[in-house]
Amino acid sequence: MAEPQLFIVVDDSRSDSFVFGPIPWTTTTLPEWFNGTSQSSDFALQNTSQLGTMQMKFEGTSVAFFGVTPSVSGDSQTFAVSIDGSAPYNTTYSDPNPPTYRQWYQTPLLAEGTHNIALSNIAGASVDFAVVTVGENTSLTGQHVIADNDDPGFTYDGKWKRSQAEFNSGPQPDGNPYHNTTHQTNDIGDLFTYRFSGSSAAIYGIFTWSNLGLITLSFTLDGQSLSQTYRVNADSPQFVSELGQQQNFLFYSYDFLQSGDHTLVVNLTDCANQTFAFDYITFTPSFSTLATMPNLTLALPISNGTGQPLAKKSHTAAIVGGIAGVIILLLFGGLIFVFRRRRRGKGRYKPDPKPPSSHFQHRLALLSLHRCMMITLPWA
Repeated sequence: MAEPQLFIVVDDSRSDSFVFGPIPWTTTTLPEWFNGTSQSSDFALQNTSQLGTMQMKFEGTSVAFFGVTPSVSGDSQTFAVSIDGSAPYNTTYSDPNPPTYRQWYQTPLLAEGTHNIALSNIAGASVDFAVVTVGENTSLTGQHVIADNDDPGFTYDGKWKRSQAEFNSGPQPDGNPYHNTTHQTNDIGDLFTYRFSGSSAAIYGIFTWSNLGLITLSFTLDGQSLSQTYRVNADSPQFVSELGQQQNFLFYSYDFLQSGDHTLVVNLTDCANQTFAFDYITFTPSFSTLATMPNLTLALPISNGTGQPLAKKSHTAAIVGGIAGVIILLLFGGLIFVFRRRRRGKGRYKPDPKPPSSHFQHRLALLSLHRCMMITLPWA
């Protein structure tokens, strides 16, 4: 069995993790960015003698950066990387069609611990957030776990489709969802279930502002449900401005939960000319390290769309009924076998001087069957 992996998301606004400079980067504020902001080195596109540099300190085994790759201009597709003070090496954004919103760099696998990464010669790229791969004993205090829609902890019920399609962001650069996939549906009643141990949670996806219509979702956390409708009208500002599809769209967040284990069920309850595209969930973990993360996948499956386990009684009744049916079938088979042996044996054995009447044998067989059927199973 593969070892469990865990990832934490670090927003560009985290000054305890990022340093952008010495030439200051530009902070842009748009709803498409995770938590609403990103950092951009656009100044380097106008002045190639002033290229962008940035540093990040993280604890874990790897880090990846997400944002917009720069437009093609001179050496804009190449930048330099130094890890833990090592000699810098050149690499590229690996983007076949820049500019694109995507993961544009990831470090090699490193030893678990604290690391410093420095990027230089950056001409126009932006940083929206970083994702750190944690080790067994990486501290999770004050962090936010990010779980992709492909995480094995998600259970999908219905006609969901796994999509690797890019999103069309209108006036902004198009791009890829987190880890390049979403789960999508427009079938009413489709739902997914996710169990986590934490004190907050947020559900993100891709929302299409170019389609007039609506979707309604019910969010059921530990059996308590609420409903939200997301509507696009002809006068919606995003429709008028031809925004297109919005990545990192926050469908709902639970900000103040009791720390502990929770079950979340998200159900599509109404849909008109729209598609629910689910991308990822973030949550504040209740556990301190990956090594102490509880295994919530061992719990009973949720399939009734309410966040409550199916009643055990129905399963027990089905088992008892099946066993009782088998017992009755065996009893009938045994009686037929006995009667046939008695009939075949009349020519071989000398009958008793005073055999019981056939009427008496018949009553005795019925009485035995009745007693067997009256047995009360101890688990019924």
